[in-house]
Amino acid sequence: MQYDDLVKNLVKLRGNGNKALLNEAFVDAFKKKNWTFPEDQTLLVAGTNGKGSVSFLVHKILQSHGLKVGLFTSPHLLDLRERIQINSKPISRSEFMHIYDELKTRDELRDLSFYEVLLSMALEYFKSRCDFIVLEVGLGGREDPSNLVPHRWSVITSISHDHIRLLGPKLEDIARHKFGILSKQGVCLTGLSDSSLLELLGKHGKEVQCQIEAIAQPPWALSNEFPPQIELEIASNNIRSPMFGRHAAHNIALAVEQSRRILEERFSWPSCIGAVARAQWEGRMHFLNEHLLISGDHNEEGWLALVENLKLLSNYDSFTFFVALGKEKSFPRFFEIVNELNIVDLFVYDQSFNAKPIAEYPKVSSGLKVQPLIGLNRIKQQIDSKLHDRHLNVVTGSLYFVGEVIGVLKTNSL
Repeated sequence: MQYDDLVKNLVKLRGNGNKALLNEAFVDAFKKKNWTFPEDQTLLVAGTNGKGSVSFLVHKILQSHGLKVGLFTSPHLLDLRERIQINSKPISRSEFMHIYDELKTRDELRDLSFYEVLLSMALEYFKSRCDFIVLEVGLGGREDPSNLVPHRWSVITSISHDHIRLLGPKLEDIARHKFGILSKQGVCLTGLSDSSLLELLGKHGKEVQCQIEAIAQPPWALSNEFPPQIELEIASNNIRSPMFGRHAAHNIALAVEQSRRILEERFSWPSCIGAVARAQWEGRMHFLNEHLLISGDHNEEGWLALVENLKLLSNYDSFTFFVALGKEKSFPRFFEIVNELNIVDLFVYDQSFNAKPIAEYPKVSSGLKVQPLIGLNRIKQQIDSKLHDRHLNVVTGSLYFVGEVIGVLKTNSL
């Protein structure tokens, strides 16, 4: 079997199983393989938004200090192998196929979900290769497969309403799932500021004897340049980052403080500052050029952050949106949020994974025509027709959609 054929077979598993619930087949495979790492060399990151960014940044900072760091994240944008990296380098095609064949031959992938297969492969790949591993929790936390891996360190980035069908309708229900990654006598950093959620987290921390520390958002400002950068201050040190916006500043603070605790006396501010300055998390508030922003914001908290960030960009006064929302997402709520901007065109797409069918979108919203995007090959043509001063094209709604658009645009040499 060739690599591309294997990927097609694995992708067919996507959507099978419940990522929020532990699968007994995975538990059995985990016990059989003994995928354990030293607890003080393992970090789990959970949260509604920001968990991928924090995971990515911590792995970059630790890598800058000479550690060999395994990183497991989801979803991918262009290539499935992006989910499994060591020191910013995705697993090779040959190693990917070798590990898959080895686990399959030993019947250790039977009845596993798409996510569980890839997590199994990541743990097998990281075994005996890494000084430290960073695992982005798939969904929830308490019963997420990643939570089987013993760990001292955990981060809870944010909590808002998302995946309510699986995690529960109330914030407290969602929070209890995510707080399940706290480990006994471990350390958990959080970006939460809501007093009721912090109180709930504190109670859970006491129950499992886990130290809780809330990390405040640092002072920050947006630079006057392109692409925009944020400048922030942490412990009297000035840091610049190509990620921008209030949420990015908070994610950076979480990643820096987590890295300081992991590295202790080995921590170096110059290494950390350099790592953050070079770290661009593709597909998240990411300018491909001065007229095109790619950002896979997929829930209400993300949409609000997107609009807040776009309002900071004083050199744009009109926008075209290209959108693919998930099936369970509310277009009326999405449009209510983004309609604060001067949107002159809105295109919707429904061929990405788990995308809302075009038939479920209104034909007109607040006087603006909602136009179907028939085929991604037309997106470059649409973008090219709107490359004028003070206008920005925005691709958003889903990381799956964002990845497909990046792939098409790179193929067409944008």
